[in-house]
Order: sequence, then structure tokens, then C-alpha cells
Amino acid sequence: SKIFALGSSLYKIETTHQLYYNKTDNKIKELFIAWVFPNTRALLLGEVISKCWMVKYKDVSKALKDI
Repeated sequence: SKIFALGSSLYKIETTHQLYYNKTDNKIKELFIAWVFPNTRALLLGEVISKCWMVKYKDVSKALKDI
């Protein structure tokens, strides 16, 4: 979804690397299916990123407002 993609883009901007950059494609699929994501607490936009990944926003405008 666009909201998930926004969270992943913000994660990449803040950490300077892709989500699960060091994992195989199969492992990434397993992690996504299990809803397992990196800890974002220490990141400036961590709460917004986490909410995007966990589908806590109804639309992108709500996430952008929190930024």
C-alpha cells in the first residue's frame, strides 16, 4: 500500500539503507508475513514509520500530518 511504502521510504531516508537490506528475498517475505519489522524507537520518525507499517493510518495525509 502507499502508506506502507511511505513508512519504508521514511525508514530508508533516516537509516540510509533499505528495509531488511541484509536479508534474502525469502527471509523478507517471511518477516513481512509475520509482521516483523525493525525497532524504530530510536529514530526521529520512528513512531510514524511504525504506524505506517502497522497500518494505523487510514490515509497518507494523516501520516504526513504527523511528520
